[in-house]
Amino acid sequence: MKKNNTKLGLLGLILIVFAAVSCNKKELRLQDMEVEEISISETKYYEDNPDYASYKVGINIQLPVSSQGDIFLRLKDSIIAQTFYLEYDSKESSLDEGVKQYIDEKTEIMYEPDSEFLRDNRASNHFWTNLEGSFVYQKDWLASYRVGEDNYLGGAHPFRYTYHFNYDIDSGEVIRIEDILNKDFLEGGELRDMLISQLLIQEEAESLEEIGIFDFMLGDKLPDFPISNNVYFIDDTLVFFYGQYEIRAYVYGETRIKIPLKDLEENLKPRFQTIISK
Repeated sequence: MKKNNTKLGLLGLILIVFAAVSCNKKELRLQDMEVEEISISETKYYEDNPDYASYKVGINIQLPVSSQGDIFLRLKDSIIAQTFYLEYDSKESSLDEGVKQYIDEKTEIMYEPDSEFLRDNRASNHFWTNLEGSFVYQKDWLASYRVGEDNYLGGAHPFRYTYHFNYDIDSGEVIRIEDILNKDFLEGGELRDMLISQLLIQEEAESLEEIGIFDFMLGDKLPDFPISNNVYFIDDTLVFFYGQYEIRAYVYGETRIKIPLKDLEENLKPRFQTIISK
């Protein structure tokens, strides 16, 4: 399915000089779910001038095909709301509204009036954002969805944000870590010790210092190793995710600590014990 190119209204000095929107349905089946891919690309130039600074936004996300029924429609609406920071009240969330709001917020720098800096066509003034959203897991009533955002706003290198949402497919509601794990386990030291131990095994290291944990921080007193609430499911594993600069320097990239669900079984809420493969 193709959508016609669209142009959003002009705001201030900004002209949208290129806008392309396309929707391509692909049967990327995660068990029972059919998924369509939405691709959007838009570039804005400062003061309508291609010789000045530019900002390009690319969006590529997967969404459930809503024609599959009300359950998948609720899930689709919830994903749109979470991805584009819209209020979700069980009514249909507007993809067009979310995309427009997202692009306007990302390209806000282009609205700066009378900026000599933005009239400079240096390479570092060609900014960009790429947003990607995709399913990483689905089993029975549970789905995990990843949103990754790469940004370049000048400087030495781009930076990336990655966050995960877990969904109850039946209701479309977001599942948080406290819905998955027992409170005492979350607040005690056992989970922290488990995460550190598993990270050292994955990295084939003997100490956190050896793998650069907190080595970008200044001061004598370092924080305790954090328990990430940015988690997702894959196979029979709960993955704890840490982004750039969260626990170690940019050069290390993102960190994923993979804990088998069987190791967590006695500390899982009852409903999540049912998804463990026997």
